Amino acid sequence: MEITTKYGVIYNVEDVTYYDSGELQSIRLGKDTLLTFSIKAGKVTAKEVITFYKTGEIKSFEPAYGTRVKTFIGVVNAFDSRPEDQQGKDASLQLTKAGEVIQLSMVETAIVLIAKDGTRRTIMPQPIAGDVIVPIQVKFLRNSIQVTDSFGFTECFSYREYFVQNITCNKKNFIFMA
Repeated sequence: MEITTKYGVIYNVEDVTYYDSGELQSIRLGKDTLLTFSIKAGKVTAKEVITFYKTGEIKSFEPAYGTRVKTFIGVVNAFDSRPEDQQGKDASLQLTKAGEVIQLSMVETAIVLIAKDGTRRTIMPQPIAGDVIVPIQVKFLRNSIQVTDSFGFTECFSYREYFVQNITCNKKNFIFMA
């Protein structure tokens, strides 16, 4: 099946849902189908499910692979490397109607928080087995950043109290927690 959206025609659509008012709500892409498109945060490639606002803008999607996107804290790599059945119900990349990133999962980027007194704290994704890494989730709020670590613990950090940076993770700098 094919669906026409404000982003163009999308082919190999397996399933479609609509809001009660008739606007496109989500599409499920066919197996092994990838869709590449541009958003305000950069060029992205989606897999599986893409959701839409009633106005037709993309609301959320699952990146097909590590995807570099612009955020409030700089360019980060959005992705959830876990098998689909272990991922949360929320897509790894969520956008505002204006196309800005408001929430994302990250397996190759850590968050560094620097308090006004100079103390630093780093929240990193954690590997669980082989190449499977449990992501951290970041949500950009009006006056703070909300970070959920790989163990599910969530904290908010005020932009007034913390300077927020990101760093790229690799196998050498992962911290294993016992």
